[in-house]
Amino acid sequence: GENRVALDIASSSYQSYLGALIKVNHHLKIKVFTSGLCTHNPKVRVPLYIGTPSSVGGYQGTASTTEQSQYDNIPTVEAIPSAPYIPNAPYIATAMPEPSAPPAEWASAVTATPVIMTQSAAVVGGGKIYQAEGDNAHDNPNDNEEADGGSPLAVAEVVPSIPNLIQEIQLSVSSLSTVNRRLTQQTWKRAVFDPMTPNQYASVIRAVTIEFDQPDLAAALAPAVRGGNFTHEYVIAAIRAVSEWLRTPMIGKLLPSCTDLEEHSGKILSQLSDWERVCTQQNFRDALQR
Repeated sequence: GENRVALDIASSSYQSYLGALIKVNHHLKIKVFTSGLCTHNPKVRVPLYIGTPSSVGGYQGTASTTEQSQYDNIPTVEAIPSAPYIPNAPYIATAMPEPSAPPAEWASAVTATPVIMTQSAAVVGGGKIYQAEGDNAHDNPNDNEEADGGSPLAVAEVVPSIPNLIQEIQLSVSSLSTVNRRLTQQTWKRAVFDPMTPNQYASVIRAVTIEFDQPDLAAALAPAVRGGNFTHEYVIAAIRAVSEWLRTPMIGKLLPSCTDLEEHSGKILSQLSDWERVCTQQNFRDALQR
C-alpha cells in the first residue's frame, strides 16, 4: 500500500536551486524503528524539491484547491512602460584652440646640458637611444644615426654587485629572467656569482618578492655559485632563508647541484624536521645515486 503525508514547510525555507556557485538541496529522511533481529531501524533519504507552486507562475499544474486558495489574493503589479526612444544626436567636431605663444620672459631662460650619470641602478633596455631635434628626426631607432640628425645618448650601466643585483630583483617583473640575464654576462659572473658567499646567496633568495619563485631562482643560481662548487653550506643557507612551506621544495631543487652531498648530507638532514625528512627522503636517494 501507500501512505500520503502532508509536510509543513516553513515559510523561511530556501527554495531548491542549482546554480554555478550556489546549490540548495532538500532531503526527507525516513527512519523505520523495528524490533526484528535481521534489520535494525532502516532509514532512507528521499530528495525533495521545494519551490513556488506552478499555479502561481501562470503554468497549468496539478495544485490542489487548498494550495490555490493560498495564492488567490496575491496582488499584481502593472508593467512599467519603457522610456521613449531618443535618437543619438550627431557628433559635431569642435575646433581645437590654437596654442598661445610662451610668455616673453621665457626668452631669457638659461638651459643646461643634460647630465649623464656614470652609475645607476636603473636598467635601460634596447639598443642605442638617440637624441634628435628638428624636422628630420625619425621615431625608428634602427635608422642611420646621421639620418636621425642626432647623437646616441650614453646608457647608464649597472655596476656588478650584490646590492645592485638585489635591487634589480626587487624592481623587476620577472626575477628569474633578471637573474638568467645576469648569469650570461661574464662581468657579473666574475664579480658577483663566483665569489658569492652562503649569506649573500640567502639574501638574494629573500629578495624575491613572490615566494613561490624562490626555489626556481635558487636552483638557477646554484650552478654558477663559486664556479659550480655549490656545497652543503649553500643548501642550508637557502632553507633557512625561506618560509616553512617552501623548505621541502627548496631541498628538491638544490640537492642535484650539491657537490659534497655524500659527505655532508647529515648536516643538511639535521636542519630538517621529522616530517621534512620523510618528504625529502626520495630526493636524497635520487641525488646520491647520480
